[in-house]
Amino acid sequence: MFIHCTKCDWCQDDFWSEEYNPVRREMERLSKLVEKAIDKENPEREYKTDRIMAAQRGMPFGVNEEGFAVIDIRDYIAKSLEVVARSVRKMHWLTKDDFDKDSNQRCPTCGSELTVD
Repeated sequence: MFIHCTKCDWCQDDFWSEEYNPVRREMERLSKLVEKAIDKENPEREYKTDRIMAAQRGMPFGVNEEGFAVIDIRDYIAKSLEVVARSVRKMHWLTKDDFDKDSNQRCPTCGSELTVD
C-alpha cells in the first residue's frame, strides 16, 4: 500500500508487519555486498541494478552495454541506507491497523487529503 499527499511530497510506502519490514528487506539485499571486502570481491567497485530503481532513488549511474545501471558500490550502499532511513523517519502509521483506526487520515506534514494506491 502506498499513501501519498495530494499537495506536498510526503508519502509512506507500506506498513510494518510480520511479513514486511522495510529495514530487514533492505538489509538482506545489502548483506551480500557488505559481508565481503568490497575491493577484493569487486575490483571495479561497480554494482549493476535496474535503471528505474537507480533513478527513483536518486543514484548517479552510468549504463553498461547490457542496459543496466552501473553505480559505484559505495554510493549504492550509502544511498540505499539513506533511502531506508528516510522511509522510516517519514512513516507516520507503523501498521495498517494504526492507519485504519486513525479518524484523521490526513497528511502529517501539511494536513491535506491523502491518496491510497
